[in-house]
Amino acid sequence: MPKEATENREKLRLTVVEARRDDIGRGIVRLDPETLKEIGASPGDVLEIEGRARTVAKAMPTFKEQRGLQVIQLDGVGRTNAGVALGQKVAVNKVAHAVARRLALTPLGGGALHDDEIEYTARRLDGLAVRTGDRVRIALFGGSHRDFSVVRTEPDGPVMIHPDTLLSVDSVRGSSPGKTEAAVEDILSPTTSLAAWTAKSRRYER
Repeated sequence: MPKEATENREKLRLTVVEARRDDIGRGIVRLDPETLKEIGASPGDVLEIEGRARTVAKAMPTFKEQRGLQVIQLDGVGRTNAGVALGQKVAVNKVAHAVARRLALTPLGGGALHDDEIEYTARRLDGLAVRTGDRVRIALFGGSHRDFSVVRTEPDGPVMIHPDTLLSVDSVRGSSPGKTEAAVEDILSPTTSLAAWTAKSRRYER
C-alpha cells in the first residue's frame, strides 16, 4: 500500500555541504534534527530538494558536528539531480510520495549489464526515493559504479522503490539499441519485480 505523507508547504533554504563517505549512493540527505522538526519531517521521510532542478531523497539526521549550521549533506549524484554545487543553497521541504508500482531505468554508458550486476543493482535500489529524471548511482564490486537514469515511474511524482516494484531496463544510452536490448533481455524479463530479481526467479526471453 502506498505510504501517504502530508506535504509540508514550508520550505527552508539550507547550504549544501558534502555527504559523509559512508552515505554516498544511499539516496539520503542529512539535516539537523531541529531542522527536520521545522519542516514537519522525521528520519525516513521523503524530502524534496530544489536548486535549479528538483529531486527527492530520504531524510536522516546529521551527526553532532554538523548541527546548528543550517546545512544539508548531499552527495554528488544528489547535487547533480538538484542542479546545485557545494556551498550553494537549496529549498527543502517534506513531500508526499507513493510506493512505485513500475520503474524504468536507462543505464548511462558502460555497455550491457551482466547478470551479477543486475542482481546487485536490484538489491541496492530497494528503499530509494526517486522521481523521473533522477540519476541513480549503484556502487559495484571492486570500487566501480554504474549510473542509471530514471526515465519513467508509475505513479508519476516522488516514489519509493519497493521489493514489489516492477522494473524495466532500457538500452544503454549512446550505444547500439538492438545489441543492448538483446543482451538485457537474455538476462531478465522486460518488467520484473525487485523481489523476483533478488530471489533469482527471473524469466528468460528470446
